[in-house]
Parts: sequence; structure tokens; C-alpha cells
Amino acid sequence: MEPFEVIGATAALAQLIQLCIKSGNQAHRLVQSYIKAPKELAQLSKKLDHLRLLLQHIQDLYKDLADAQAEYLLPDAHKDLIYGCLQVNVVALENLQALQNAQNPTTNSSNVKNSLRWAAVDKRKSHAIIEELKGSETSLDVILSLLSVRIASLNRASIVALRLSQESFYSQMANSVEEIKLCFRAQTGLISSEETSASTRHVIEKFQDEQRADSIETKHWLSSIMQSQSQNQIISNKCSQSHKETLSELSSLRRDIESHRSKSKCITPLPEMQTPHRKRTTKIPRQPLNPICPPTRLRKHETGPDFERRMQERKFEHDWKKMITKHSYISGFNDEVQPPRSFKPRLAVSMRLMATKNSWKAHAALRARLYVLGQRLVFFEIKARHFARAWMSVPFLGCSMTILHVRSSEDPIFLACRDWDLSTVRYLIETRQASVHDIDHDKRANLLQVNLLRSIGFSDWNPLGGSSDLLVGAIHANDLEELLFGLEIVKMDPTMQVTGGRALDAAVSFNNVRFAGILTAAGAPLRWNSSEDFYICPLVRGLRENSSYEMGHWLLFAGADTRQFDFYSGTAWYSFWQGAAIRYGNVPIHFIQMEGILSHLLLHGSNPHDIFIRSNVPSTFASANFGKPWYHWFGQIKATEVARLPAYKSSVLREWTEYGHGFPSNDWKEAYEKNEAQRRPEFLASWTSSGVISWSDTGLDDERESDKSNFDNGLSRFPFVRLLVNALQLAGYRAEMDDDGDVWYDDEDGDQYVDAREFQPSEDADDGFVANCPICQNPEKYGLGYVVTEGERGKQILREYREKRENKKKEFF
Repeated sequence: MEPFEVIGATAALAQLIQLCIKSGNQAHRLVQSYIKAPKELAQLSKKLDHLRLLLQHIQDLYKDLADAQAEYLLPDAHKDLIYGCLQVNVVALENLQALQNAQNPTTNSSNVKNSLRWAAVDKRKSHAIIEELKGSETSLDVILSLLSVRIASLNRASIVALRLSQESFYSQMANSVEEIKLCFRAQTGLISSEETSASTRHVIEKFQDEQRADSIETKHWLSSIMQSQSQNQIISNKCSQSHKETLSELSSLRRDIESHRSKSKCITPLPEMQTPHRKRTTKIPRQPLNPICPPTRLRKHETGPDFERRMQERKFEHDWKKMITKHSYISGFNDEVQPPRSFKPRLAVSMRLMATKNSWKAHAALRARLYVLGQRLVFFEIKARHFARAWMSVPFLGCSMTILHVRSSEDPIFLACRDWDLSTVRYLIETRQASVHDIDHDKRANLLQVNLLRSIGFSDWNPLGGSSDLLVGAIHANDLEELLFGLEIVKMDPTMQVTGGRALDAAVSFNNVRFAGILTAAGAPLRWNSSEDFYICPLVRGLRENSSYEMGHWLLFAGADTRQFDFYSGTAWYSFWQGAAIRYGNVPIHFIQMEGILSHLLLHGSNPHDIFIRSNVPSTFASANFGKPWYHWFGQIKATEVARLPAYKSSVLREWTEYGHGFPSNDWKEAYEKNEAQRRPEFLASWTSSGVISWSDTGLDDERESDKSNFDNGLSRFPFVRLLVNALQLAGYRAEMDDDGDVWYDDEDGDQYVDAREFQPSEDADDGFVANCPICQNPEKYGLGYVVTEGERGKQILREYREKRENKKKEFF
């Protein structure tokens, strides 16, 4: 019996939901049982789930409504339509299930191993089934649209009903609110009148209290005035009495004076001149004077070494700027009237010279007049002003002469500069024991000159030697201030080459990404011209000398060319392996960092099959004590052989040149191959949790366990080969390493598989290395986001410095 026969003509809503769930589960199982099942079946399963959700939503609404109202949500006509649609879906799914059972009778689950490929089904049967699925899908679309419209119309109708109900009681609510407002106004008026009367009484009482207080205060004030008047009356009486006594004394004094004058007319001298009157003296008590206190900031007397040092500096600056000599000379002509036949020229000269300890100021004026062609007078005046520092050699004139004195690095002038002892530096220069143009024999530290000169105001000093010496010195000293000063104030050219290379080369040697960003923003080139330079290009230098891997990544981000040759005809690929060979067995190496920079080089066009130049390989391997195999001299060595050779030593063999000139003999070749097969590594590598490889002597590890994995054995015996293979795999090469340290490629030519790369650009996009490199496209994923941030920070510092100078052109850093 079919499952729909039990439902009847009009299906119940709960039964429809159960049937929808059942058909949806059956469709889901059929999707799982076929490999690459048709998309119509998957869409049918999704739409059945959607229909189930809508029916459950309507069933939830049934619970909140009465039976009569619930029937209005989903009429019987809709239920019949849903029933017919589900019947079509079930028939189509049963046909598909029967086809699946016929193809694979043992399949009872959705296991992938037992699943059938849809392509293996008979084309005619599969076509018919797909047509049935499409018909079921179309009927489901109709049902879903009907239910969606039905639910939307119900929601809209409920909103309209709610709005009508609100409008019906809104007018009544407004009337009620008006009545409430009237009552509130009435109550408020009564309360306000009571509050007004209460506040008025309070104000009157407060005023009365104030009047009482004022009357008491007035009485007290009047009493004090009367008391002071009585005291003043007593004082005035005393004054009048003292005045009367004074008048009486003055009258008696006049009489005494007149009698004295009459007696003085006699010639007889008196032995002693007695005072004819008595002088009354009144001792007036003196009040002690209050001492005048200085301000608080003047009472504090600063003591200590800092105060003494500042006082000495102020005194030294005052003595430094004090005028030493001032001379003037004037020689001129008078303005008297000359005879008409006088053609004698007239000349006037005035000069003024002012000298301090560190500068001379001179002013000269030349005035001349002469007669030309009779009475015609030609008058001209030449004025010249000259200001020269004592330590500079006539800087405002076109020609100058400077004497450079090469001194030892232990000379007192350089020791004082290193300690920033400017007082000693000035003393040595003033006493002519040293000069500002002195050069350190060991370091050529012209940077010290700039620090000294800028400390006394020579902010516009321009060196006479190589202009990049200051930039290189600032990078060596890690001094950002001096680097910006040299680039923006002195206007030094970052592209100029001096002894030891350019400024960018110094930044690469010190692995300073921020300084490199500043230099490139100022115009330093990343690409190196071998026809003009005589030193190593920046990328090659960083990989060969100091293993500046962070700087190497940043140069690659900026677009450095890995295929560019340096002065020694070596590329970045060769320089990496040269530096790695020299560091083998001597210092620990960071395996992860080396793996990252090596894969980055490969992604930027480095060829792992490049043959190294024969003129440099013997010297490199001789310095690393790896011996000189005969094929080194014929340019046959590659990166795979360089990575493998450090694990062995072949110095026990004599060089093939000892057997005579020309190619080596077959006996020598056989002896070399036999020795290569029997020799053992001199060092073994051990891995640490931080990714650093350390070295150990094989003579101390003879009893090593032999049950390690092939990866561990390969890493300990051939660490550089393991490093090369990992980098090749990251860059898209399909390479593997065997137990003997040899590298094998799936492709006979060892080419790179482009489809193995993570980032694939579109066909019309730029096919440059940076655009195609996954590391450059997402440096944060590979842990290199901080390198890009550091370089951008350097460029931002230069932009901020230029804006600051633009706003304040006369203020220097």
C-alpha cells in the first residue's frame, strides 16, 4: 500500500510534516549514496527541508488560535495541493532508490567505498529519473511560493487589524489624557500658591535676621570709633603740651645765643668753650627693621655637580662669544671743489674687523671717483662683507684649501669625541693640538666631526670628502637623527658610492630594515649596475656576509632582482649557498629562517639548477675546508652538490692537477668516487625545539641509536640537502631526498609545477615575481608581517621629518 492511502483526501497538517521529513531523509540518503550525484537531487533535498520548515511554522501558529481560526491559515485546497506534490516526489525518489538497488544490491549505507558513480548509471534510465526530479522540483517551487505568499498575507492582515484596533481607541485615550491634564493643572495651581506664601514668609524672616545682625554690627562699629576718638584726643593733648615745651626751649635758646654773641666780641680767648645751654635729648625707641626677604625662587641656592657644570657652561659660552678685538680703518677724500682741469682720481677705503674666539667679521667698502672725458665724473662703490668661522677655511669663497691630518684612533681628540667631552674637544682645537678635519686612521669617523660642529651651531656644514661617509657612519652607529640630518639638511646623495659600498649596503650588512626603508624612500636604488659599481649588490651582500634574512625578505618585497650578477659574477642563489657552506660546522644555524629565505628566492625566479661560476667555487670551498674535487674547476657544481658536500671531506685526495695538465685520468676518477662512497660525515646536526641546528662531532657519537626515522637521519647527516628539498617543495617543485643525500625530481627536467602554487593570478594580471609570489601577497601568513611594517615605518619617519622641516624651515633636527 502506498503511504498516501492512509491519509485520505484531505491530509492533516501533522501528517504532511511527517511525510515531508520522510521524503527529505530519503533524498538526503540518495545524495550520499551516489558519487557526483546530479544537482537536481541535491536541490530537491534542500527544497523539501524548506517546505518542512514552513509547515512547522504554520503548525506553531495553530496552537495559538482556535480551531475555526486555525483552518483559515491553511485551507483544504492548499493541503490537497501539497499532498499531490509530495506524492510526485515520493514516486520519483522510489524510482531512484530502485535503480540504485539494481546497480549495487549490497549497498545499505552511505559509505563512500560502496557508493556508486552517477556516470555508471544507464543514460536512458538516468535521463528519465532526472526529468522526474525536475518535475518534482517544479511542483515544490509552486508549493513554496504559495506558502510564502500565504504567510506574508496573513502577517500583513494581522498588521492592518492591529492598526484599526489602535485607531478605534486612540480618540478615547486622547480625551482621557486631556482630562488628566486639567486635573493636574488644578492641583499644580493650589500647590504653587501654597509654596509662594511659604517662600514669602521665609524671605521676610531672613530679612529680619539680617537687620538684627546689621544693627549689632553697627553698634560695635560706633563704639570702636568713639574709643579711637578718645585715644586720638589724648594723643593730641600730649602733642600740644610737647609743642609748648619746645617753644619755651627755643625762646631760652635765642637769649643764650644773643648773650654769646656779645661776649664773643671780646678778644680774650677762653680756655674752654663751655656750652652755654643744655641740650635736651629724648631717646626714641627704634623699631627693628623687618628684613627684606628675597623671592622664594632666589632663596633656594642650588648646589651640586649639575649646578656647577651648568654654571661653567654658561661662563664658557659667555667667554666664547665675547668680543676679543675690534679694529677700524678709514681713509677718504674731502669734498672740496676741484679745479676744472684736475683729472686726479679720488679713492676712499673703510674697513672694520671684529674677532671672537670662533669667528671673524670683516666689512670693507671701496669708493672711487674719477673724471672721464673732461668734466664727466664716474663714481662707483664696492662693498664687501665677510663672515668666517675660525674653524672653517673660508667657506663663502669659491676656492679653499683644507689639510687633513690622519691620526690614531686612540688620539685624545677622538677619545674626547667618543665620550662627548666637548670642553676638551674645544680646548684641543683652540690650542691647535687637533683639527676638526682630523681623520681616524682605523674608522675614518667623520661622523664625530658632524656631532661636534652641530653642537656649536654649524647645522649647515657640508663635508669635503665622500658625501656618503656620514650616512654610512650614521648606520654603523645606529643613529637615526644623523641619518635624517645627512639626507635632508646636508642633502647627501644616497646613491653615491664610497669606500666600502653605498649607504644601503651598510643597512643591509647590519640587517636594519627601518634604515633601508628610509634610504629607498630618499632615492637609493635596489637594482645594481655592474658597469658602474665595484661592490656587491645589496641582496647578494646580505645573503653572503651576515645572513641578513629579514633584510633579504624586505628587498624581495620591494622588487629586488634575484637573477642579477654582482661584481664577482655571482647571484643571490650562489651567495646564499656560499654563506651557508662557510657557516657549516662553525656556528649554529636557524633552519626555519634559512628555509624561508631559500623558498622566497625560488619563488622570485632563482634557478636551483644554476651552475656556479668556477672562478669563485674553489676559493669558497677552500675557506670552508671542504677540499677541491676535480669537477669544481670545470663549472659542474650546482646547489645540490654544494648542499651535500659539507657532510664529507675529500682533502685526503691529491688534486688532479698533480697528475699532469689536462683532464684527470680514469684511475683518479675511480679513486675519487671510491673515496666519496666510503667517507663519513665529520659533523652531525641536531635539531632543537626553536628551529636552530647545532653541530656535534661524529667521533663523540659513534654509539648513536639506529632506529631513528629517515627524516631524522637525513636531517642529521645532510641538513643542507634537507633544507634545499623543503624549500623546493614549498616553491612548487616535486623533489625528494634519498638516504645518500641525492635529490630526485618527479619531472625529468626538474621544472617547477605551477599548479602546486597557492596563489594563481588571472591571465590579464601582471606576471611579475612579486605579484605571483604567495609570500609577498600574504606576508602575515608566513610570519613576515613585521618586516613589511618596519620598512613602512622608516618611510613614514622620513615623510614626517620632511613635513616638520617644511613647517619650520629654519629649525633643524
